[in-house]
Amino acid sequence: MPPGGGKPMAKHAPIIGSLLNNRRPLLLGFCFLLGFLLGVFDTRRFEASFPDAVSHSFPGQALEDEQRGLVGAGASRILVQQQLPAQPRLEAPVQLLIVTPTYNRPFQAMYLTRLAHTLRLVRPPVLWIVVETGWQSEESVALLMRTGLMYRHLVVQQFSPQHKDRGVHQRNHALDHIQQHALQGIVYFADDDNNYSVELFEEIRKVKRFGVLPVAMLVEGAEKTTIEGPVCAGGRVIGWHTSEESAAQRRFHSDLCGFAFNSSLMWEPGGEGRRRNAPVRFRDNIKEGFQETTFIEQLVGSEAEMEGLADDCREVLVWHLRAEAARDSVYPTSWMLRASMNITTPARTPESIREP
Repeated sequence: MPPGGGKPMAKHAPIIGSLLNNRRPLLLGFCFLLGFLLGVFDTRRFEASFPDAVSHSFPGQALEDEQRGLVGAGASRILVQQQLPAQPRLEAPVQLLIVTPTYNRPFQAMYLTRLAHTLRLVRPPVLWIVVETGWQSEESVALLMRTGLMYRHLVVQQFSPQHKDRGVHQRNHALDHIQQHALQGIVYFADDDNNYSVELFEEIRKVKRFGVLPVAMLVEGAEKTTIEGPVCAGGRVIGWHTSEESAAQRRFHSDLCGFAFNSSLMWEPGGEGRRRNAPVRFRDNIKEGFQETTFIEQLVGSEAEMEGLADDCREVLVWHLRAEAARDSVYPTSWMLRASMNITTPARTPESIREP
């Protein structure tokens, strides 16, 4: 048969098939041995050979790998257990119970908006308890819904004309709500017309039972700003600074926004052997200027029970601003214009600007 024919190859086919059949056990044995060696061989020692490789592991996996001993093919590894340093236990922030009396007036929307923006910067949890008299005004309802804050909008019934201070009944209504629902947290009275720094609310979170801090009094046209409140040393209250003439008659000289307390004080027995015969509330029959001290006297008996805040009572974090619009001021309902304003000065065209 000339070269290129197929028949001579056919004669050798049985011989090749016989050789493959004879070597099959050898090939199977080689494959088994290769698989066994790959199974027991520690390939992780070569991770450093690939600097661009990125290893992803879950928390605790690295420690688990170090503690796992691998023994195979005559090799053994002795590993030393390493203890990770204990992680600090994170405690949830204390809840703040911010009580704000308010009423319908020209500055209400501006005051509530300003306070809402401040509270939005404070770490949660913060519960804003807003109290109105008579009814919930449409303006305040819409404003509170837009804040994104956790709030409770309460209404206290209209008080009679002989009552001296509407805020007394609004704050007491908020205290009733706190006690009725046993709300745990630090209570702070934040009137809507004051100015508050964000740091203030972090300070009052430090209160264990009853804390105090200074307040700046801002009066339009005054020659200087008055700062009133506690004088502290080492976190202890050692005295008070006040400019009011009635100071000698008051026991504690703190402004309403100059103290904060743990809500549990309202349902705990009085300290220093005192017994409470009535709930802790503001009194409506108290002379003006004495509301704060008579309220504080129901919570603590002396300065020894107080905690000085705000860098040992030296940092001012709240400003009491005494400014209001006239009672008969006219302003748009909900501060929304029903129609565009009249033009009093028309816009100038580029041509008119170039004219001499």
